[in-house]
Amino acid sequence: MRKRLTSTHSRALDAQNSASDNVRAAEKLNDDPDNKKFASDANSKAGDAKSDAGKARKEGRRLDDLNKNIANKMHILPAPHVRIAFHSGSFGNNC
Repeated sequence: MRKRLTSTHSRALDAQNSASDNVRAAEKLNDDPDNKKFASDANSKAGDAKSDAGKARKEGRRLDDLNKNIANKMHILPAPHVRIAFHSGSFGNNC
C-alpha cells in the first residue's frame, strides 16, 4: 500500500509540474505567437500535461478502489476482541 500511495503522490506531482511547464510554454508563445519553436513546445507541453493529468486521475481511482476494498474487508473480519477470545479459547469451553 505504501508503494501505491507513493505512486499516486508522484503522479499528482508529475501532473502539477507538467501543468506548470505548459503555462510557461504558453506564456512564451503568447509573447511571440509567430515563433514555430514556441508553438511546437507549447503543443508538446499541453500534450504532456493532458497525459499526466489522466494518469494521476487513473491512479487516484485505483487508490480509491483499494481503500474501498480494505474497508469492505474490515467489515468481514470479526472485531479484535472476538479474535483474541477465539484464539485464547475463552468462549466458555474449558478444554
